[in-house]
Amino acid sequence: MANARTPRGLPGATIKYAAAYFIVASLAGKGVWVVRRVVQKPARSSIANRTWEIENPRWGGGELMNYNWHEAQKRAAVPGRRGPGGFVLLFDIGNTHTHLGLATSKRIVRHAEILTSDWQAGLAERRVAEFAGAQRLEGAVLCSVVPPATPLVHASVRKLWDRPCLELRPAAVRLIGIDYPKPATIGPDRLANAVAARHQFGAPVVVVDFGTAVTFDVVNSAGNYVGGIIAPGLSAMTDYLHEKTALLPRIRVREIEGAVGKSTEQAMLIGAVHGYRGLIRQLLGELKRELRSCRLPVVATGGCARLIASRLREITAVDPLLTLEGLRLTWLENHAEVS
Repeated sequence: MANARTPRGLPGATIKYAAAYFIVASLAGKGVWVVRRVVQKPARSSIANRTWEIENPRWGGGELMNYNWHEAQKRAAVPGRRGPGGFVLLFDIGNTHTHLGLATSKRIVRHAEILTSDWQAGLAERRVAEFAGAQRLEGAVLCSVVPPATPLVHASVRKLWDRPCLELRPAAVRLIGIDYPKPATIGPDRLANAVAARHQFGAPVVVVDFGTAVTFDVVNSAGNYVGGIIAPGLSAMTDYLHEKTALLPRIRVREIEGAVGKSTEQAMLIGAVHGYRGLIRQLLGELKRELRSCRLPVVATGGCARLIASRLREITAVDPLLTLEGLRLTWLENHAEVS
């Protein structure tokens, strides 16, 4: 259960207000929270409609966030949360893998992955059918960075279940704003990540997605997606070294101790893993300075997220299902229009 204490600097704080602090902190729902002070108190406001400054100790250093119960309920009670009675099928189509999810209106209940190349090879449809099983589907939602695979997914969903398949595009995004010159050029997986991160951690927030490329996506304090960073992925870097040199081997990326390699493989791992953490740390520092935010939750997802985040204090949380969760939330926002 959440813990709260009466903040300093609020003269005359009574038991009534202390109880209110406790309730608001409990509703924040992210571990142990401490309410510090009232940041915004509208005229004739109820306790729930005030904006509170709260702290989550897991962020360390007394970092704070603002929390408004009414706004949080708006984010949580997305349209359709009571609606679909069946399951929704989620497709996150990446360059190497297609991540599959099966979700209810409340949560993701099953997930798996197949090779994205299976779509072109004619193998994916059977594997998706086996994954979904006999569940009753309300529909499906996808995000794709592989255009040739996208129509194949639509066709498979229609053939197997005769259900609609929503494609995540900027027009379908409603839980965040988009403040970006050409929204159509944003990778849909990046928008899905931003939606889920904003929903779970508030704003501002940064997502680091470790895939074939590593992407940083930024939601500012106003709750708008404003852009990000793209850099080579860790495996892409190590594979490139192997492919472009005569003697450097292909390595399996894993944790490595020490800073002096005693073999070619150790030297490559040190450069890859320790060096990559340095890249991530530096870029996050630049983002924090540009956003001028003393509190900046950073959510990591993707293939090597746990490995890299394990020794990076800058990363707040690792969520391997973040993109799928963004797809689930997008479906809930739009399902009435595509059903």
